[in-house]
Amino acid sequence: MAIYLLSRLISDESLRSLIDGAGTFGPLIVILLALVANIIAPLSSSPIILVGYYAYGRNVIFLISIAALISFATNFLISRRYGRSLVEKFAGKESMKKVDDLTKKYGLVTLFFLRIFQGAIHDIISYAAGLTSMKFSAYYAVSAVALIFHALIWYYFSLSADNPISFLALTALITFLLSFFFILFTWASIKMRVRKD
Repeated sequence: MAIYLLSRLISDESLRSLIDGAGTFGPLIVILLALVANIIAPLSSSPIILVGYYAYGRNVIFLISIAALISFATNFLISRRYGRSLVEKFAGKESMKKVDDLTKKYGLVTLFFLRIFQGAIHDIISYAAGLTSMKFSAYYAVSAVALIFHALIWYYFSLSADNPISFLALTALITFLLSFFFILFTWASIKMRVRKD
């Protein structure tokens, strides 16, 4: 939020000059800032996306995607290392066995669609996946492929944005629409499954 407010106080040209002053390290700075926001789950990467757009236009999507790809591994491994044993203590081994059984049946397909349609909460998805018995290699491969689709959808729709504010607003709209379709699809799938049973 502070970065966003500062960006409103400084002219677009001054902000571009500031980021351009970072030279070849500019993209790395955007990736690292987004990575920190992705690892610390309550933080939002929206201000970083906005600032990145000033410097790199819609190509910031690819920088944010690189940060997301790194955080997919980081968050999963943090959760796997520190979270599973803690959750087992509170929920019990039998409950975690049920979660693992569900993961074996629906885990990778669900993960794929969550990555495409719920990109805004991918940090939470990564932490949740780390609590399951899902293999890291399968998790990461599915996440990476789905991220490509998500980035391409985001990039395609961003072509109609012509300034940072419209880009950020369009990003929020895409997130909302993808979430809506995901919820609608999930609801329809559950209804169909109930009718079959």
